[in-house]
Amino acid sequence: MTGRRSCWKQAFINAEATVDQKLAEGTLSEFGLVVCDVNGLKHVNDTKGHKAGDEYIRQACRMACDIFSHSPVYRIGGDEFTVILTDRDYENYDVYYAADGVETMKVLQSHKDEVDLVLLDLFMPNMNGREVLMQMQVSEELASIPVIVLTVDEDAQVDCLKYGAMDFIPKPYPDIEIVKARIAKCIELSENRDLIRQTQREPNIEERFVRAKIAADKVRNDSTTVCSFFERD
Repeated sequence: MTGRRSCWKQAFINAEATVDQKLAEGTLSEFGLVVCDVNGLKHVNDTKGHKAGDEYIRQACRMACDIFSHSPVYRIGGDEFTVILTDRDYENYDVYYAADGVETMKVLQSHKDEVDLVLLDLFMPNMNGREVLMQMQVSEELASIPVIVLTVDEDAQVDCLKYGAMDFIPKPYPDIEIVKARIAKCIELSENRDLIRQTQREPNIEERFVRAKIAADKVRNDSTTVCSFFERD
């Protein structure tokens, strides 16, 4: 398992006490906290046995550690984990998730003014990634949102570029820092493109400059929203 129960619970209690102390001393003004659990653990235990359930928990822990590679991950319950976000993990990202293509389109329509980038798996139930891309491109509200496609199918890359994808991340996934860098670059390119389009619409050069500066400041200050759309195993 991921460690003896008394050990991993005490580790989080100690970390919590450290955060409380830093807050009281004024040496810590803000931090992030992520709480997640493992869906379907009882079903795995009931149908495949507790040994499979234990491995399921270990894989979930590894995933959390890979995603939040600069922050400590604590197991606080049978199927619950908590992450205290630090260093580069504590960035101003909001993340939405969807399990299939139909849910993906609903999320995008509901948050179209907030989404800065989409991570899109090609193989999803109900509506696959290609269909999502095609629907996004025919929508005036969604066509400008950059999309990074996640796939093992190298032959699909050309088609997805035609459908509007900006970049690809192959499976199995590369180092998490590479993934983060490519996400950041796509968001930057998209923001620069939108900024150029906005300034080109202004007839007066001085007015263009003012509006460009306002837009650039907004890009730096606003939070970034990343949507991740995958098929749940």
